[in-house]
Amino acid sequence: MGKKNRSKKSGGGENDKSNRFRKDLMSMAANLVHMCMMNHNPKEEWEFFINVHAAVEMFRKKQKQGQLVSARSKKTLSASSVDRSETMKTFLDWLHENGATYSSKIELKQVSQAEGFGFVAVETVEERETLTRVPDKVILKFSHAHNSYLGELIKEQEMLKRMPNVSLALFLHCEKYNKDSFFKPYLDILPSEFNTTLYFTPAELKYLRGSATLGTAIQQYKAIVRQFGMLYQILNCSSSLPQYEDIYKCVKLIPQAAIEAFDFDAYRWGVSVVTTRQNKLPHHCEGGDDCGSSTNLALVPLWDMFNHSVGNMTTEYMEETKTVECVAMQDFKKDAQVTICYGSRPNYELLVHNGFVMTDNPHDKVKIPFGISPRDPLYEQRVQLLSKFDIQASSYFTIGCNQPVASSLIAFLRIFHMDADTLDTWLHADADQLVLLPQVVASQSKLDEAMWSFLQNRINLLIRGIEKVVESSRLESSPTTRARLSVDVRVEEMRLLRQLTSFCQSQLDQAVAGQQAE
Repeated sequence: MGKKNRSKKSGGGENDKSNRFRKDLMSMAANLVHMCMMNHNPKEEWEFFINVHAAVEMFRKKQKQGQLVSARSKKTLSASSVDRSETMKTFLDWLHENGATYSSKIELKQVSQAEGFGFVAVETVEERETLTRVPDKVILKFSHAHNSYLGELIKEQEMLKRMPNVSLALFLHCEKYNKDSFFKPYLDILPSEFNTTLYFTPAELKYLRGSATLGTAIQQYKAIVRQFGMLYQILNCSSSLPQYEDIYKCVKLIPQAAIEAFDFDAYRWGVSVVTTRQNKLPHHCEGGDDCGSSTNLALVPLWDMFNHSVGNMTTEYMEETKTVECVAMQDFKKDAQVTICYGSRPNYELLVHNGFVMTDNPHDKVKIPFGISPRDPLYEQRVQLLSKFDIQASSYFTIGCNQPVASSLIAFLRIFHMDADTLDTWLHADADQLVLLPQVVASQSKLDEAMWSFLQNRINLLIRGIEKVVESSRLESSPTTRARLSVDVRVEEMRLLRQLTSFCQSQLDQAVAGQQAE
């Protein structure tokens, strides 16, 4: 009897420990959501990131401990990672069996450590030649998630209903644990991790401090952590609580292994698959499809193995055949990598959402903050005049390759340097006169001399800051790939800023020369 009683007591203790562990994780997940729902001061964004990152790492560590204990007790582990090269034949066979084709002039292979897999020409490819045809059947879409075991949960949860990207990321994770998944050959060929900034540690992201790219990266991290915290609570809700009764019924339809394996690593993987591969296709409503949108967020197997370079976008969804067809955007010589254009994206978008940086990107842009202090005696007048151009008192202004200085920045800088009389004159100017204020003109005024001199000095300060960042990175004995990507973005920013200083100098020379001639 004594032994039996001790056994019961021991079992109860294990259950109590398991319940406490589960409650701790639910509480930590709720805290992640709370942290990321709060507004933070942009000036303190780095400290905010450090705090949230630390909270995520604490959650990851605790959850991993529980997953290892669970795996040992059940003699199982989460879905194992698969060598992509070993699954290539299965992937290509699956595509062929389901009607996808690609040109005999190109071969899918590992092109480099940095770029991973891509297409290489085995003979000369001419511009406009068809490269790939991918039928609707193998394209993984939001509608698949909506019509699957996730469908009831999507209908129940506003976040999943309104954000197809979140639903698709969750569906990708769940399908890895669906032994009957039609998309298994595609899932197995996907990278096990990415170089999107969701994977960057503080030591790798620190090189972006002083760049607007950091803010973009942190905002995305904040959004993904918030989504993860909310999803974790949903997937692990208790049926004993009345408020979760309907949600619990929806969750029970999801593969249990997927629920048990859902952690931050799994979610950022799903998010990164979506951000690096997502496209919008026409939404054809069939059966139980949600027809609330005219487009369907989709991942296109095979076609998404093309890497990016500058050029024209030459991919189209063919309504008649229900296929995604891609033609060559230019001639490609034998042994050259065959690429497509992802679009006109600046490097900060490519890094945050795609995980790479382009050297000499003709579509690159730099965002620079400018602002008027509320302590400025003429603050109210400046803000009033700025409002006529829909410009805020504090804002980021974009510097691009094709437009060194945006018209909005010209207007801001002129208003910033106006004295009281000049402000009053422009505040009473008519519409025909106001259109001249944002224009770059060969001015001979002291106002423009001050403006261009101020901008040039500001840019030179930014350049010196980037030079220090680059120099500090060289002191690292063996920087990671992700740390180098952060530095690469800064180097490309510096290239643009140096072009801007030259433009400022030319405008400054004209203003000074004009005044001397008077």
